[in-house]
Amino acid sequence: MTEVDLLMSTTTSHELSIAYRTNSPQLRFGVNDLVAILECRAAVTQTNLGDLSRNDSPSIVLLGNSADRDQLAELTDETLIPSSHDPEGYTISRIRIGDESTLLVSAADDTGGMYGALDLCEQLRAGTKIEEIQEKTATPSVEFRALKFNLPWSPYRDGEQTEIHFETCRDLEFWRAFLDMMARNRFNALTLWNLHPFPYMIKPHAYPEASPFTDEELERWQNFWHELFRMAANRGVETYIVNWNIHTTPEFAEAHGVHQYNDPADKIKEYTRACVTEVLNEYPKLTGLGTSVASWTENMTPEAKHTWLQETFVEGIKRADREIKLLHRSIKSQALDEMRRVIEAEAALDNVSEVLVPSFFGQFLSPIVIRPVSETIGLSMTFLSVGVILAGGAATFAFAAIYATPPTELGPEPTSS
Repeated sequence: MTEVDLLMSTTTSHELSIAYRTNSPQLRFGVNDLVAILECRAAVTQTNLGDLSRNDSPSIVLLGNSADRDQLAELTDETLIPSSHDPEGYTISRIRIGDESTLLVSAADDTGGMYGALDLCEQLRAGTKIEEIQEKTATPSVEFRALKFNLPWSPYRDGEQTEIHFETCRDLEFWRAFLDMMARNRFNALTLWNLHPFPYMIKPHAYPEASPFTDEELERWQNFWHELFRMAANRGVETYIVNWNIHTTPEFAEAHGVHQYNDPADKIKEYTRACVTEVLNEYPKLTGLGTSVASWTENMTPEAKHTWLQETFVEGIKRADREIKLLHRSIKSQALDEMRRVIEAEAALDNVSEVLVPSFFGQFLSPIVIRPVSETIGLSMTFLSVGVILAGGAATFAFAAIYATPPTELGPEPTSS
């Protein structure tokens, strides 16, 4: 029996309506998946939540925040609208709106509402009738669920194995499918790694000679990044650009008589600081940056390594016009007191909301998160590496799905946390 046959045998044949805040891209993503499943058997209409009246009886309602719940409260005699209060969590329940029973997905944020809609999709695909959808409250058991993606441009290992994927990774349709996969498998962070990402993103105002691209070429790159970060945000996926230090471009090295790698010269320090600030200002949808002192800094003392990081990344972030999150990769940091000094400086910045400090064991992390420096707490994090390998000339990606906690029976409204 095919999936379509299964759905036709388990879905009641009548018109279905879905109400939600239609200007939310996350809720719309979940609804689009839901409609694709339901419309093979029934006509499906979509209604903006704000346009509902007490005379309407939608089949399914998605709520992504407290304002949505307030709107719904005006349409029902229910005294309590169940909801999850946890970030990215959701509750599936049934309430009465008008004369009908309505399936309700209620969440504390739009990403949780999207995950709730995807939960409905999974139950329907498994053969559950819509009137028998399981009521539950689900909360992510892992807070930061990231993929590590090594980009094929400016790679730390070059050759045919990366060159063959260059055009694929410049294709936004590839990223659309990849981000769809991430959302459906509940990943919420995409970390993009290469040696020196900045020249592919900006032409520093003070150092235009560092750019290897014409203005037209750079504009195409910038359009790519803006759209990639937008698509990720629309699916509840944070984005981070992560580099290795110390690097610059061949063009900059030649123009200023410095080395391309492993050169702590003041001119490279100024260049790096400018790149950090300008990338953050150019890309408001980029969640944050990641960096470390673990790579091409082997000839420097631990104190010099961390001082360099503080005078480039920390100062560059400080000069940016917006708030960010920061991944401080701690591998090979050596002197923990020096690492701590820089992390405290990062966390003290007014425009840094979180400092994530991963410690590598293979490709998995045992991290802490600092929000702010005076409050160091444990963070549940999983970091999976996406390996791009040659397999019959195609890109093969290894990934694993991380789902919310196992479903529980619907009980009283959870206490706010």
